[in-house]
Amino acid sequence: MTRVHIGLNRWNGKLANYAKRYGLLELDGDELPPSNALRKWRRQVSKDFVFAILLPSAVATLAKGGARDDVLRRARAAAFTLDAKVLVLATPPSVRPTRENIERLVDLAAVLREDGRAVAWEPSGIWSPEEVRRVVATTGWLPVVDGAEHEIPEGERVYTRLRAIGKATRLGPQRLQRLAAQLAEREEAYVIADASLGPKLLATLQAAIEHVAAEPLAARVFLPAGAEDEDLEGGLFDDEGEDEGSLDDDEGEDAGSLDDEDEDEDEDSLDDDDDDDDDDEDDAS
Repeated sequence: MTRVHIGLNRWNGKLANYAKRYGLLELDGDELPPSNALRKWRRQVSKDFVFAILLPSAVATLAKGGARDDVLRRARAAAFTLDAKVLVLATPPSVRPTRENIERLVDLAAVLREDGRAVAWEPSGIWSPEEVRRVVATTGWLPVVDGAEHEIPEGERVYTRLRAIGKATRLGPQRLQRLAAQLAEREEAYVIADASLGPKLLATLQAAIEHVAAEPLAARVFLPAGAEDEDLEGGLFDDEGEDEGSLDDDEGEDAGSLDDEDEDEDEDSLDDDDDDDDDDEDDAS
């Protein structure tokens, strides 16, 4: 059965409260706090909680030189402190599929391979599926796509990012079914969602995967890329049509309560971590 880790790329309030609901958090490598704060974060969550680190922009642009090396070293050190399971490389459109850039990606893969962590690569711009496949085959990275909209490449482990854009904001039943069908045969799945999609995924994704896994392959319904929910009838969630609106309406309250919970009394925010420097220094010693 697929091990599914669902999370967001940001949180408000106490990290411990966030970790009671979600099992994954993606951190921005350009905004990492000092190591004492990272140690505190690691202690606030369970052993099974997964941290992923989005590599800094100087790394994602494939820059060279001491500045790039410094931020990469800090990101790798943070990953060690947090025991992060995944590093995420989101290359911007300026990183085109040229021979030089592909060589730089391969060189970066050799460096990151020393840490033994999974690396998820999210290319933007004009990369073709075939070009992505060639890089992935060489580097061993996990290609990142929106699994509710596009076909997830093969592999036992996957990293998918679900964006709340247009009709996908409601993550209708057919899109959810498409995602579940693609994850059903995987060993492990890391699912990063926009905040508005998170509560529904928590409530339904694992059950949807189990349901799909129990069906014969020929009976599974895959939503073609670009198709709308109403283009297909029938399938895994036939009886959810009337309930979908109420579930989506509840998501706003769920996401808001997560963001608002204990914010006024929050002692674990990024700004307050420095107050605990002395305590954490003692812990480290």
